[in-house]
Amino acid sequence: MNNRITAGLALLVLVLSLQSPLRVFGDGKPVGRLTYEAFKQFYEYDKGLPLEVNIGEDVQILPTTQCPGHRRIKLSFMSTHDERAPAIIWIPLESKRPVPCSFYLHGLGQNKEAAEPFAYDLLKKGIATMALDAAYHGERAAGKQPLYGANFHRLRDGYMQTVVDYRRALDYLLTRPEIDASRITLIGMSMGAIMGAVLAGVEERIKCPVLLVGGADRGLMSRVSQIPVWKQIRAENPNLDFDEISRVMAPADPLNFVDKISPRPVLMINGTKDELVPVAANKLLHSTAREPKKIVWLESGHTLPFDQTFPIVNEWLKNNL
Repeated sequence: MNNRITAGLALLVLVLSLQSPLRVFGDGKPVGRLTYEAFKQFYEYDKGLPLEVNIGEDVQILPTTQCPGHRRIKLSFMSTHDERAPAIIWIPLESKRPVPCSFYLHGLGQNKEAAEPFAYDLLKKGIATMALDAAYHGERAAGKQPLYGANFHRLRDGYMQTVVDYRRALDYLLTRPEIDASRITLIGMSMGAIMGAVLAGVEERIKCPVLLVGGADRGLMSRVSQIPVWKQIRAENPNLDFDEISRVMAPADPLNFVDKISPRPVLMINGTKDELVPVAANKLLHSTAREPKKIVWLESGHTLPFDQTFPIVNEWLKNNL
């Protein structure tokens, strides 16, 4: 279906589904099935849209003390809304059969290169990694307003675009003979965990997702997060309506998607002293997700200790991927 028609239908269904005066966004509860189905339409796309892949680099990296030998491929492909998504793939060299692959969804202000430490560790386990620049980040930031600001429609649409980009990336992985398409997962970090919960909620091809320092309820996070950009937004907009933020962000809020990951298992790791994606939002994400789920708290702030985090992630992927 044409993307414009799909978006129009989704908007119509969404408006109709929100007419009930009983529904209050920001109440800490996921939307009902009908509203979820309306929200889900925003993430649909024309499967026949050509990927138009452009390979910019394909090099073999010799083994070092840091990581095994691998191929590093830099490419871009066409997503929806005339957006070209830049990406990197790290693929183990030694495997004689297709390998599993993890998407890495980076945090706010980062780019696809932030995946490298995780990619190197996953290569040791025979797992490939693919990372994209999120909308308004990396190569996609030039000439654009920042994703985070008082315009929450831009924030919502940027989240939505990135989720669709990753669905398109998954379509691309299906064309690569080195990748086992039945074993694709994701690791989302901070903003990437927020987007990753939505991605896993709408994309059943994602197995056993890992959400690191994620949270739910965008209005709640906007109200209490101590991340500098949100402190600045609150200071510059003293009459900010956080319930309105919850309403605007509802179609891209993990609160309304994380429970749809079940019956696939989900791992969530958070820090007990996190003030950027606050603990209240962490706990809401945990309680909204359904079984099977594994919840791990580390004694840290928003930056999780890698030496504690990655053994947990490795064990999770070994058992579930």
